[in-house]
Amino acid sequence: MKGPTSAPCQPLIALMMTDEDVVCRVSLLWEVKYHAVNRKRIEAKGWTPPFIVSLKGSRAVTLMIQLHPLMGTRRQNQIDLAVASYNVKPHPTTRLNQVLVREIKQHLKEQIPVKELALKYSVNVSTVYQIKWGTNWKWVD
Repeated sequence: MKGPTSAPCQPLIALMMTDEDVVCRVSLLWEVKYHAVNRKRIEAKGWTPPFIVSLKGSRAVTLMIQLHPLMGTRRQNQIDLAVASYNVKPHPTTRLNQVLVREIKQHLKEQIPVKELALKYSVNVSTVYQIKWGTNWKWVD
């Protein structure tokens, strides 16, 4: 679906179902966390609690484009709207893109010091560490 009113340039793909094992597998594939909806309220009504996993932004758009030919007309129209709403311009404070992150990862393999890379790419040392540890930009090969 296209992004919400608060973030119109952030399209997302969401999966919500009561089968936790399926949602867990999807979260592993997407490399994101999943969560349960407020269990107390749901279980009080005697319902099975649903679990939710979602993917946002450029990763969602990439997956949407791959899935587009496999979907029916209604879903293809939703994908077209979501992709059209996606703004590929980076956030004004973003200094890195996928190409630069690949370079940083290559330099890290070559054992170049983190502080040196942070100065070279004008980013905080913690950003380079997050790339190194895989907590940030982990989808970039």
